[in-house]
Amino acid sequence: EDEQLCKSWLAIGQDPIARLDQKRSTFFERITADYKDKTPGTLRDQSSIENRWKTLQRLVNKFCGIFAEIEARNQSGKTLEDKIADALTAYKEIEGSSFTSVPSWTVLRKAQKWKETTAKSGKKKRKTEKSPANHLQRMLSYFRV
Repeated sequence: EDEQLCKSWLAIGQDPIARLDQKRSTFFERITADYKDKTPGTLRDQSSIENRWKTLQRLVNKFCGIFAEIEARNQSGKTLEDKIADALTAYKEIEGSSFTSVPSWTVLRKAQKWKETTAKSGKKKRKTEKSPANHLQRMLSYFRV
């Protein structure tokens, strides 16, 4: 279900005609229609889909930040799978729980719409000493060889 929600969000969000001056409620009406079309029998309504998206977005954003930090280290010999494993370990250490949305992250991570959205939200947030980004820097120092 989460993977399809991400696919629906991308499909509607990347529609160049619909993107222009689209209200949030209209945007999620269209996401809901696409999601229900691709997930027959779902009981989720628009409110439920929008709430699930907010949660997914927050979780995937955190994982993206952790993965970006690990990727930026450009460690020789590390495969994509190694980097994902390191990011999953770091996420669990920082958040106190496992990241269970890898399929959603896989759908979103290289999509231009996702990159644009995360870039906008990243500019709005300020880092503090207790921010996940600073905690991540300290945590990642344990992975350095």
